[in-house]
Amino acid sequence: MGSQDYAVVRQDFPVKIEIEGFDLAVYQCVPSRVVVTRPDGAPVAVYDLALEPVNGNPMARACAIPNTDPPAEITFTFVVGYDTPSGTDPRYEVRMRAASGDNDKRTIRPPDRSVTTHFEYR
Repeated sequence: MGSQDYAVVRQDFPVKIEIEGFDLAVYQCVPSRVVVTRPDGAPVAVYDLALEPVNGNPMARACAIPNTDPPAEITFTFVVGYDTPSGTDPRYEVRMRAASGDNDKRTIRPPDRSVTTHFEYR
């Protein structure tokens, strides 16, 4: 599916993310580690992105990207699977909500197996 780039500012953090599977019998989404670098590529941090269950929805998980000191490039990927379809339109929706109120939604459908997100933080 490629990469989606976003320009973010301090007021956007934390960025809350929810990933929900549809028309699937089993949730199959694995996050990468979050990589934080300076614009020149110098490493800042690498940390795990833990997906937590969403109450009342067994096919959804949530996580958040915390603030870091700018300037920074923040990159992470979600890898998904469709091995257990239970309907005609197996897919995942990735919904992001910034603390500032901005929202975005992306849909991942077969044959795509991953989505990468890049925050440019200045």
